[in-house]
Amino acid sequence: MKRENPFANMRSYILVINLLFIVLLLSCSGPSNQLNPATPEGRFELAKREFSSMKFDKALDYTAKILRDTPNHELAGSAAVMQLTIYGGLAEGCRQLGKSYADGRMMTRDVRIKNDFRNTAFDYYRRQKAYILNFVEGFDAYSKKMDRTKPVSFQGVYPQVEAGPRIFLEKVRKGLPIADEDRHKDEEEELKSGVLSVLTQLAGVADDRAKAKTLFAAGPVTVDAGDFLLAIAKILHQQDVLFDRLQLNELTNFKMFCDRTNTTVTESLDLLKAKGDKQKIDAASQLKKDCDAMMKQFKKK
Repeated sequence: MKRENPFANMRSYILVINLLFIVLLLSCSGPSNQLNPATPEGRFELAKREFSSMKFDKALDYTAKILRDTPNHELAGSAAVMQLTIYGGLAEGCRQLGKSYADGRMMTRDVRIKNDFRNTAFDYYRRQKAYILNFVEGFDAYSKKMDRTKPVSFQGVYPQVEAGPRIFLEKVRKGLPIADEDRHKDEEEELKSGVLSVLTQLAGVADDRAKAKTLFAAGPVTVDAGDFLLAIAKILHQQDVLFDRLQLNELTNFKMFCDRTNTTVTESLDLLKAKGDKQKIDAASQLKKDCDAMMKQFKKK
């Protein structure tokens, strides 16, 4: 007669218990490690993840859902600032790309290259226009809810990687053609750099990316309302020239941008004067003068 192994059943029991324990662990830990994309909290965390990886389209999608579905949620302001950062940054990246090809066009005598560079520059100008108009629309909506008596506080994240060098654009600025593959590489890096530049401006640290990275690592970033509005005005002013006669030649948009810059920098000046920061007051005053001068020159042409 075959004797029953006394340890066989014991091993089976242990295996069953271990399996039940694993299932229990998974059921307990699952929800806490997964973000709910149906809630504003989950959406914003997902937006931060995508922004950190420089996947800007996905970050815009999550922030748009927050602003559409839960516009009064406490994270809506942070979502709006993230959108401003992305749209403003992509516009700045396109501005730099368009300028590179416009400069290169002036450096070459080859008619074919001139035409190619001109067409490429205008492609970037058109993309720049779309991004900066989204920026203005987003800021107008944000501005209506912004409390000028309090600092601007927003949660965010600094991207995990820095923008890489744009080595092929150096050739473009000298009037030399480059392969499409190389153009796309430098385009991607220039767009990333534009977003980082706007991020540091809105964080109130000019173009100090190391300081911005430290700020965001510490938690929510707080910026005086006057400084924040001055940063917005500077971003708008950088885009004014897009609508000049040498680029898109759109007088209506040029005037709109100059007026929007003037309004914003005037608000900033009032707040800065109340704090008595002479250096920032002088910067805002100069920006206002520059904007007025640009508008006068445009009307004379």
